[in-house]
Amino acid sequence: VKAEVLFNKVAMRPGSVTTVAFADGKYLFGLSGNPSACFTGFELFVKPAVKHMCGALEVFPQIIKATLMEDFTKANPFTRFIRAKATLTSAGATVVPSGFNKSGAVVAIAHANCMVMLPGGSRGFKAGHTVDIILTESDAAEEELLL
Repeated sequence: VKAEVLFNKVAMRPGSVTTVAFADGKYLFGLSGNPSACFTGFELFVKPAVKHMCGALEVFPQIIKATLMEDFTKANPFTRFIRAKATLTSAGATVVPSGFNKSGAVVAIAHANCMVMLPGGSRGFKAGHTVDIILTESDAAEEELLL
């Protein structure tokens, strides 16, 4: 396939091997074979593109602030996306990693409703820090597109 590569590799974990190309009027998405990396690439790149192609007005996931309820001590040379479970209350949002956060841990995807977005260059985050979370479950687009 002769295609114009729009980008190949992204400075993020998991999902750094994500590729997007364009050929014959169609976008081609190359996602990692690793389940967690594939999920991250799909949520951040494929889902918004498909929503746009379907005519949705809201294509990007909602990003909100939340209080991290557990330490995440791993250093992050690149922006890291952690599968997590957010709880929204009148007092604000809290977030807890959804379990075993190794890249091949599919169960962490099943129990997640968001991804914690940890900026690169950090040495980890302690419980109580305010972090950005990307909500991955939303009925807004489905209702808008009548799906």
